[in-house]
Amino acid sequence: MRLIFSAGAGTTHDAIGNLFYHLLLRPDLWEAVKQDPSIRAGVVEELLRFESSVPVLPRTSAAYPIEFEGVTIPPSSFMLFAIASANRDDDFFADPHTFKPGRPSKPIFTTFGPGPRACPGMHLARKELALVLDVVLERL
Repeated sequence: MRLIFSAGAGTTHDAIGNLFYHLLLRPDLWEAVKQDPSIRAGVVEELLRFESSVPVLPRTSAAYPIEFEGVTIPPSSFMLFAIASANRDDDFFADPHTFKPGRPSKPIFTTFGPGPRACPGMHLARKELALVLDVVLERL
């Protein structure tokens, strides 16, 4: 448990800063989020897509060769998974370089990494962002 809290401290800190940065850039969105708590989860999800706290993840490929788009990836190759790039891919997201809370989630959403090695603290991170947003808005 200690690992989950300490491993995510910096990334959550960065995400909280990014959350308020984007809300304060858009007074209309700030007011909407303040007035309608039901849209806050969508704001958090869009933030996680738009601003990847970890833009690149190191990974090791499978223990066997993989053919991908005409390229053979040797077994156990070191690879970098470009999360920030994937989350802004216009094949999957309309107008991907615009912060648009409420956009439909896509299966390609990769902020916490893909598959069985995804971030074990992803649910905690979402809850922390939602809680910070709720508390700040209640006190203002």
